[in-house]
Amino acid sequence: MAAPMSTTGTMTVTALHHYRGLNYVRELYEQLWDQEPPCSSRYEHAHSQRMRREALLKGWAPPMAWDEESIDDPDAQPAPWQEVSDLGSGRRRMHLDDLEDCIRWGLDIAGAADRLGVTKDAVEVCAKRAQRPDILEGLRRNWIALHHVA
Repeated sequence: MAAPMSTTGTMTVTALHHYRGLNYVRELYEQLWDQEPPCSSRYEHAHSQRMRREALLKGWAPPMAWDEESIDDPDAQPAPWQEVSDLGSGRRRMHLDDLEDCIRWGLDIAGAADRLGVTKDAVEVCAKRAQRPDILEGLRRNWIALHHVA
């Protein structure tokens, strides 16, 4: 993005701050969009869960639902995405992209369940309800790789 200039060819202080802020947000987004939040302590895990719930309640789409070319367009809409809850309890929520991330990180069903704070059954039900057998297959492939089963 080119820096905004006034009609005299100079940048106002306000425009400069706005431009720097936009670039900072873009750079930060590029670094963090596909990263898991730190969860090395109970506090960090609880905070992460609160933030996910807040995003869910506000209806915020996950980063991968947005098209890079139109993300700065105020009229842009996210691609359809689906939230799935475990066993209908509503107490814990999983997103399909969370399960896809677990596959990418090499987790099996037990690892994904532990990472997401749900049961193994909940992971299976989530994938089945979303009609995503590829999720279960990916987690099973990871189990085979983890346990060196031929």
